[in-house]
Formats: sequence, C-alpha cells, structure tokens
Amino acid sequence: LITLSKSGELSIYSDTLLDNHTYSISLSDGIASDIFNGNIYINDAPKIISTPINYLSLGDTLQYQVQAQDQNKQSPFNKSKPNKLFYKLINSPVGAELDLSNTTIEWVPTSSQIGSHNFNLLVTDSIAPHTQTFSIFVNDTPSIISVDSLSIAIGDTLIHHFDAADLNRDSELTYSIKTTIDELLFSGKAGKLTWI
Repeated sequence: LITLSKSGELSIYSDTLLDNHTYSISLSDGIASDIFNGNIYINDAPKIISTPINYLSLGDTLQYQVQAQDQNKQSPFNKSKPNKLFYKLINSPVGAELDLSNTTIEWVPTSSQIGSHNFNLLVTDSIAPHTQTFSIFVNDTPSIISVDSLSIAIGDTLIHHFDAADLNRDSELTYSIKTTIDELLFSGKAGKLTWI
C-alpha cells in the first residue's frame, strides 16, 4: 500500500511488495497543476544462508559454496534486467580464493597455516550489503612415530614411551590402547606403556 499525505510525504506499507514500481503524483494550487512521475524500488536485502565448516585437516581442500537468498526478481531501477548478487572475499588467509563462477571459496592450507583462520565474506545486490564472518581451524592429524615392534624377556619389565608428531603446538594429546593382555598398564596422558 502506497499513500501520500497532504504534506507530500510518501509512505509504503507492505511486507510483500518488492521490486520496481511506478507512481504518479499530481500537485495543484486550484489554478494550475503539475504531474510528477517516479519509480521506486523496494529491496529485500540479500542474506547468506549457507554455513561453512569450522574444521579442516591439513592436506584437505576447503570448498565452501556460498549460498545467498534475495527475494527480488528485478534489478534496481531496471525492470528488464534480473536482480544480481555480487560476492567479495574481504578478508581471508593467504591462498584462499573466491571463484565467482560458482560462488565457491577454495583453499588448500599449508603446514605453516596450522590453527585458526578468519574469513570475511560480503554479498550485495548493489543496494544493501550482508557479511558473513567465520573461522576455520586447520588441524594436523597426530601420528605415533615410535617403533611398532617391542620385545621383552620373560621376567623383565617393559617400560616404553610412545612419541608423537603433531604440528598443532597447543594440542593436548591423549593416547588409548586396545589389548588382551591384563598385566599391561598404559598412561593415556603420557603415552607410557608398562608391562610387568
């Protein structure tokens, strides 16, 4: 619903009226009149509706397809053109790129990029912007680098500390073991194996 007050104030009351609309206002002083023709664009601001992952293993490739929603069908102030959304990666780690042909963020982190990385993505319909900010943690999978074959003589006690490699410097590693030997003691925090 479009209304015009006596003082010339134009008001629009609608939650369903979108896109380009023409209007005509006539002004008269009782003797002469003037007609004003105008165009108004009612915009639905775009919104990013996709959700990125928050974790990526070192060696994997991020492929986050960005999906945005905008209810407008027409381009602002041009009924003959369809509404178009524009995407831009404002902030991202080194190597991350936005493929505009399919709105996909692609990234292959390097070993120097272990840890948390921030992304800031912008989508706009040329009138209203919408941003999505998120973080992705790049994790290095820990690996046991100790020898895999141990020997012990009957009557001896075996004490062995397992070593691990993990590029995540802040990780707290926890070991676990599966065995059928009842006398085997294993410390999950220290990676210490004791067999009496």
